[in-house]
Amino acid sequence: MRIVTSDQMKQIEKAAALSGLSYYDMMENAGAAAVQSILRKINTNQKRILVYTGKGNNGGDGFVAARLLCNAGANVKVILVDGEPRTEDAITNINLVRTLNIEVFDLIKDIDKITVLLQNVDIIVDAIYGTGFLGELRQNAKQAAQQINTAIAAVFALDLPSGINADNGELSEDAVFADFTIAFDSLKPAHFVYPAAEHCGVIECADIGIAPQCHDYIDLSFYHITEEQVFTNIPQRPVNSNKGSFGKLLNISSSFGMTGAGRLSVLGAQRVGTGLVTLAAPRSVIAIHAAALTEAVFLPLSENDKGSISKEAIPQIADKLKEASACLIGCGISNNEDTAAVTEFIIKNAKCPLLIDADGINALCRNINVLYEAKAPVVLTPHPAEMARLLGISTAQLLVRKVELGREFAVKYRVVLVLKGANTLIFTPEGTTLVNTTGNSGLAKGGSGDILAGMIAGFMAQGIPAEQSAECGVYLHGKAADLCAARLSKTSMMPSELLEDLCILFLEHGR
Repeated sequence: MRIVTSDQMKQIEKAAALSGLSYYDMMENAGAAAVQSILRKINTNQKRILVYTGKGNNGGDGFVAARLLCNAGANVKVILVDGEPRTEDAITNINLVRTLNIEVFDLIKDIDKITVLLQNVDIIVDAIYGTGFLGELRQNAKQAAQQINTAIAAVFALDLPSGINADNGELSEDAVFADFTIAFDSLKPAHFVYPAAEHCGVIECADIGIAPQCHDYIDLSFYHITEEQVFTNIPQRPVNSNKGSFGKLLNISSSFGMTGAGRLSVLGAQRVGTGLVTLAAPRSVIAIHAAALTEAVFLPLSENDKGSISKEAIPQIADKLKEASACLIGCGISNNEDTAAVTEFIIKNAKCPLLIDADGINALCRNINVLYEAKAPVVLTPHPAEMARLLGISTAQLLVRKVELGREFAVKYRVVLVLKGANTLIFTPEGTTLVNTTGNSGLAKGGSGDILAGMIAGFMAQGIPAEQSAECGVYLHGKAADLCAARLSKTSMMPSELLEDLCILFLEHGR
């Protein structure tokens, strides 16, 4: 699955034009592909269709679609949102529309007629703005988007719903909500990034005739995680092996009142095949864990009067850290001066890959620059509120710029950043972004993140590089949740129950 930015799409189109496929032909092919998509879903014969068009090439695609839908027997009307088109190819195509006697209306001048048309419309095609859109919808486009969003009709967006930034998913106020989006040639980041993805509805990617070699020189930086890719990263288990063959994870988790976090993170690591998991936790909660985690080993730690790990435990942790092939810190450890000191010590001294989750991330807010002192690969797994705290901004500010801010953070601090949420994003120190599309709202419950942290750390303990461990953990966590929801429902499924479905995935792939 190819995902490109708006600038990269322009480069691809330029390469196609140089290889002999004209921009006019690309417009014709895009409009034709859109119509074929519509026809596969709806019998358009005698259907009443409104095509909203902008003055650029996305509008030109709409003119082509209007002409071909008319030829397919539909009753088509065109609405000019910003007046007559300005590009040569779009002008050619609106003239062809007029030769078919398709009525063309001006959004402002013909508002009364359009209001009547909207009361009896079956299909709306949004061809106002495409991948070139930035900023906020202008007044005319905003009015058009409001009409589209309130109409009782199936809405098809060409390339992207109008009002969405293709590269980061930033939404303009009143951005169009589409039922279907037909992406041209390649998918764009906004098709995956929430909340923009929610505006896209069902997405399909249409071939518009661009030769494969026109994509070859594009340096892709945004990728979709696939199951094939994930299981390529997870090796077969050798016959001649022992628990030491599959790594040793030191898991520093839990505090009084939050033992569940530690337990779930241990189970997550064990279910991905980690050879030995040591749970380092406050001495007072070890008995609780020992009763539930029969396959783990335990490191009872000194604790403070709050029931969380004391900084006096650092020498104990230091000794055990020398034996570990990966370390996880943060699940339910509480956020105080002691746990912050322990977290800083781990970052500065761990020579094995390190995953920091939950309260470990909260501890970082006291001294984010300690990440520069890390001696080994670091993975951070924040949810949006934790990420916002790291950046010193509001969650709302983060969500409108999460692609940009996540990428900048990962590059600046040289970490693998797993920004959790619908379609979780992974950012690498090299500036690459990966998007995961498994998972569902059944994961929106306490404990889900602890299992994920354990899974990723477990993969790292087995020697899988940090970035690939994050990919594997995020994908399989979501995929197992999808299977779990299918048998128990999103509402009723519990995070711990997805571990059974994780077993099924490994079994299916011979792992």
